[in-house]
Amino acid sequence: MTHYESKLIGVKNPNLFLALSSLGMIISSAYLYWHYFAIRFPTTLVNNSFCEINTFISCNAVSYSPISAIFGIPISIFGFLNGLFILYSTINYSKAKEELNHLLSLLNFLGCMILFLISLIYLKHLCPVCFVYYIFSTASYGLYFKYGAKLKVNIKPALYYLIVTAITLTLSFFHHQYKKNTMFNHSDIFIKDFYTYPNLGAPRLESPYRIYSSTPKFTDAPIQISIFSDFQCPACSYLAKLINQIIARYEKQINIQFFFYPLDSNCNDQSGLVHPLACKSSYLAACLPAQFHVVHDEIFNQIDTISSDWLDQYAKNKNIVDCMNDRKTKEEVVKLINIGKDFNIQATPTMILNGVKIEGVLPIPQLIIIIDEILRRHNEKR
Repeated sequence: MTHYESKLIGVKNPNLFLALSSLGMIISSAYLYWHYFAIRFPTTLVNNSFCEINTFISCNAVSYSPISAIFGIPISIFGFLNGLFILYSTINYSKAKEELNHLLSLLNFLGCMILFLISLIYLKHLCPVCFVYYIFSTASYGLYFKYGAKLKVNIKPALYYLIVTAITLTLSFFHHQYKKNTMFNHSDIFIKDFYTYPNLGAPRLESPYRIYSSTPKFTDAPIQISIFSDFQCPACSYLAKLINQIIARYEKQINIQFFFYPLDSNCNDQSGLVHPLACKSSYLAACLPAQFHVVHDEIFNQIDTISSDWLDQYAKNKNIVDCMNDRKTKEEVVKLINIGKDFNIQATPTMILNGVKIEGVLPIPQLIIIIDEILRRHNEKR
């Protein structure tokens, strides 16, 4: 028997391990699919997740990234299908399916390696459940490589797989549309949740770094948002884009201030070195308080390719190189970081909305529900 002849069928342990690894792929990818919709279309104000361990080991940061979905369909659906096809072939064996699954497992393994590297190098985060999926995927490919039949495309099982994939993707697309269309159905739940959480009040210091101001004094606006954020955080970048939509809707009734909270031990003793340029980005932004909103947006727009050279050139163009390297600038940034201790900031972004702490990113419809209710109650008191 050559290396590429099947040794899986009739061999108890490899086939059993293949079935178990495929089950692991199915379960982990199913969780990731659920998690994507849970944070993108939440039904409560706070969504606790066991895979949100710290600022580096985080499912949320990856789920908010551009690579998490294609046209609203979570890419985890492909992992689910891959696991399903492998499990099916261990139950209903044919050499044609095994040859095709060997090829699919190779492609899946390569895809996992690419996503793993993107997660570590580009996103600077590690999704623990994704990592579990990568382990099971690697195990599946290893079993096919060692025991499986020669990889090959066979038309008949390939057509079945394509039909199942097309049906599943169509259902997932309509599931996404349904979630979008029913986001406002949970208004009462969001409002009740918001007013259940303790009101921590406004930060003891006003930040000189305003994203938007409708009044000179921060607490004079009916809507007061304080954002603790990191310029290298993908979820923070996502929130920055949403905030611009909120500004457009409530521009005469809202104040938004920014507090630096870089996940970078160079200036934040509460954090490890998760984002090595986050402190330097903060120093740059701290030197331009009058232009802060513009600088804030420009840095976040550069998040995919930000580098020390880019920050240096930006500082040079703005004539703030000395300011960015000044010890007093770091002290100013650290002073604002320390405000986060008052609110027990554990992750970025964290938003204080009229005294209520909200971790992560609420979608625009949920934010609108809460802000409209705050304004309604504010107007009733007038």
